[in-house]
Amino acid sequence: MCNYDVRQHLITPQRGFHALRRLAVSAVIFCGLLLLLTNCRQQGQQPVRSHSVATHPAVNDTRRLTQPDGGAISFRATTSYATALRIVTNLGLQLAIGCAGPTLPWQPIGSKDYFKVTHAVGTSGKIGATPTVTYYTYLPTIMARSTPLTPANWQARLLSNPEVANIKRPLVLHCPMIPTRLPAEAMGSLTQKQAGTYVNVHFAANVTYDDALYAAQNNGFRLANYCYEHEPGQPADWLPMSQDQIFAHSHTLIVATTILSSTDWAKRMVRVQGVISLQYPFSSACS
Repeated sequence: MCNYDVRQHLITPQRGFHALRRLAVSAVIFCGLLLLLTNCRQQGQQPVRSHSVATHPAVNDTRRLTQPDGGAISFRATTSYATALRIVTNLGLQLAIGCAGPTLPWQPIGSKDYFKVTHAVGTSGKIGATPTVTYYTYLPTIMARSTPLTPANWQARLLSNPEVANIKRPLVLHCPMIPTRLPAEAMGSLTQKQAGTYVNVHFAANVTYDDALYAAQNNGFRLANYCYEHEPGQPADWLPMSQDQIFAHSHTLIVATTILSSTDWAKRMVRVQGVISLQYPFSSACS
């Protein structure tokens, strides 16, 4: 269990908000890595394994997911971050972080700098005896959570993709001690009741779909499909949620705020390089 306690590092005149934010980010990364190491040792599995495409009869299942879900998705060592992000968001999944909430300082969600192969060394044995040394290699990994756009068989669809190595779920994290109140200088995240605003984000012509997708996900937005999500009666079958073709013509993304968006999401998003304007609340004329 990760016993990191942020109560030891409350904001004081000697410790600014930026220092606390760096501390929170470090704590989340530390807890996440510790969790992965613990899981591998407890289960006796090697973190790296070759990918084999199994037969997934449920891949063609088009039912929608009805319960929240998520996990840690590991990709091949040669998979680029942009490719991984497309694979995840095409399935209606959203990037996530381990420990977040309205009383913790908001932090960017993308974690692009940590999407890489990493190595670790572990030792075990009795005191006085020669220790057993184990070398671990961890594949590039993305944490993701479901959204209203995620299909019921998202795991089978991911595992049928040769870029995906494995999925760890359910993902149980032991977060640092979460304060009951957000520090005065910090910016928090939206609550569940505050989330759910649909936004049309207009980007400049020189912004690529991959860059726009990262900007939205990094700021805690999910892809949105207003008509799909508001269809009356029997919901339509699931379909891929990529907006790359629409973006190629309009240079816009339709997204929605989530509990991973900051409370100042509009001001923060409009300052992102390449963003021209935001239209919200947004809705579509559905047939």
